[in-house]
Amino acid sequence: MSLRRPDRAHDVGNSVRIAGHFWCHGADGGVRPEPGVVAGLPWPAVDVYQYIDARPEQAAAVFIDYGLHRTYIPGVRESRVSAIVDPSTVEVDYVVAVPIVSDERYTIRNHVCTCHGGASYGVDWTHVRAGSTKATIGHVRFEQHVDARLGKRGTVMAYSNVDAGDSRGIVRRVAAEQATDRALLEKQIGVLRAALEPQRSDSP
Repeated sequence: MSLRRPDRAHDVGNSVRIAGHFWCHGADGGVRPEPGVVAGLPWPAVDVYQYIDARPEQAAAVFIDYGLHRTYIPGVRESRVSAIVDPSTVEVDYVVAVPIVSDERYTIRNHVCTCHGGASYGVDWTHVRAGSTKATIGHVRFEQHVDARLGKRGTVMAYSNVDAGDSRGIVRRVAAEQATDRALLEKQIGVLRAALEPQRSDSP
């Protein structure tokens, strides 16, 4: 996997700083801790920044199609929604291939939110249960970004997790849907908007 920041790192500074202060209120009403700090663990989260040639809404919509995680996250054999906590919070069961030993099964609770008038999106996730995995906690943010070299508007993704994995998969997945499956992408956007509607209704 690559932990290298995109070549546009000098251009995305403002977006990354915004992402670093863009916190969702989780299902328990709490606010996420400072970036890199994971309560109860001796090691910090790994932060990855990636440019995506799409709108933040499109990128977030693809990401919360959790059943497709198995198609682009390396090592994931299965991913399926197993419980709906509320419109914006779901639990997802994963089966991950582990070399030599048996596959690992675990459940993650994901909460999606938006701010800045719908210009930015985020997903927080926390560990629910697992066989041997000790903790899985993290978040991803999708922020508007203008590529200064190309004069093109896109998204900077700020991804933070105790296990960074390979963040390039979501980039390729979004690009593939834009190119070959616009109908699926529009359906995913509809699901995202429906999940966020209660939050928007509660906004002053």
